[in-house]
Formats: sequence, C-alpha cells, structure tokens
Amino acid sequence: MAVFVFILMEFLANQGEAVEQGIITKTFALEELPHLKSDRYRTYMKEAGIEDEEDLVNVVNNLERYGFAQKKQGSFRFRAPIYRFFDVCHRILKLDDDSQSGGDDNK
Repeated sequence: MAVFVFILMEFLANQGEAVEQGIITKTFALEELPHLKSDRYRTYMKEAGIEDEEDLVNVVNNLERYGFAQKKQGSFRFRAPIYRFFDVCHRILKLDDDSQSGGDDNK
C-alpha cells in the first residue's frame, strides 16, 4: 500500500498538482492510475508484488479494508487516515536530508 501511495503522490507532484490536496479531494479512476503505465513505476510495483491490473485493484481493496480509501464503481477516493502516509513520507525525507548533511544539525 505504501508503494502504491508514494507512486501516486509522485505522479501528482510531477503533474504540478498540490499533492496533499489532490490526494484527499480527487476521485481516482482505476483504469487511469499511473502505477503500471511507465517502466519505472511498473518496476517499483513488481518489486512490491504487484504485476497486473488485478493486483492493483487488490491494493485498492486493501486500502479500503484498512480505512484509507472508499471505493465506488471503477474509482476510489482517499479518506482522512491517508494523511498517515504523508507523515511517513515526511519522516523518510527528513532522514534522507539528515544523512546527506552528515546527520549533524547542531552546527
């Protein structure tokens, strides 16, 4: 689920959209998801065990099962708990920034 959300966040950012607002306000059509449409994203998804459209639908089903999304026929919307993924992303980015700066913020 994390890889799925991270890819969607990156895709929205690359489209020039406000990621947080887009994630929480947009309705996403399953057939328009970017996850299997580029070699790079397909590679990430394959590493996560997602190889085809059926697997992608199963991820969305899991997002719904755990309260992160609400499905409708052929589409879904994220629910407020998706913000937890933003927390994780920010934490990862901070760790990456800290490691690149030597991890010493006290200078």
